[in-house]
Amino acid sequence: MPHPKPSNDYERKLVANIAKYGWQCTSVRSPEGDTDSVNFSYTIGLNSSYGQPEFIIFGLPVETAHSILSLVADAAASGKPIDVSQPSSTLIKNYEVVFVPVPRDQFSEYLGSVIWWEQSEDFAAVQIIWPDKNGLFPWHLDAPESFKMSQPILGIYKDTKE
Repeated sequence: MPHPKPSNDYERKLVANIAKYGWQCTSVRSPEGDTDSVNFSYTIGLNSSYGQPEFIIFGLPVETAHSILSLVADAAASGKPIDVSQPSSTLIKNYEVVFVPVPRDQFSEYLGSVIWWEQSEDFAAVQIIWPDKNGLFPWHLDAPESFKMSQPILGIYKDTKE
């Protein structure tokens, strides 16, 4: 499938990074003083390079998010992708993360560069959900409100232990 021609520096860098590394991490920071939006980072190119879903993660510093997404990309590149049907303790030391499929109706809000790269919304995307320092996820009643706000859940988490 042909990919689009870049028309600006960001798109040129994206194309170059996918050609060189097989993927790119893009981070979106909320504007200073904006309390209604949160920081997030996501992959671009995992679908086209490795036939894997794209990944998105919220509420972490850019460097931390990039490191976690790099582990996901490295696993995909090695042919041993992360099993998103189960919780994983391989992405964040001493913490187990879970995965939530991202509904297509959320793609245009959060995955614009993937849509540009793929020239469609015909790809899968998965959100990485991480716990707070006490092991609570955003949907837990006892999780702090600020933590819940920093990590919106785009889809529906289905506990595999049920």
